[in-house]
Amino acid sequence: VDLVGAKFAIDLLGVLQDKTTGNLEEQEAAELEQILVELRSRFVQIADLMAQQKAGIAPTEDGAAPGNVIQTP
Repeated sequence: VDLVGAKFAIDLLGVLQDKTTGNLEEQEAAELEQILVELRSRFVQIADLMAQQKAGIAPTEDGAAPGNVIQTP
């Protein structure tokens, strides 16, 4: 898992969103926003899981750390 590369790609999409503000159709802007929200959320979940693995905290059967809930679409 390449967290640095993933963060870079997500940030790059954020820059694209900033640079295209006002130049996209409403549906395109909404889709880009939704994609960024999902990617950021998943990035945080995976980064948390990796930090817990590094700390030696075992995830539960569903892959979540104890006490955490991972929702899938």
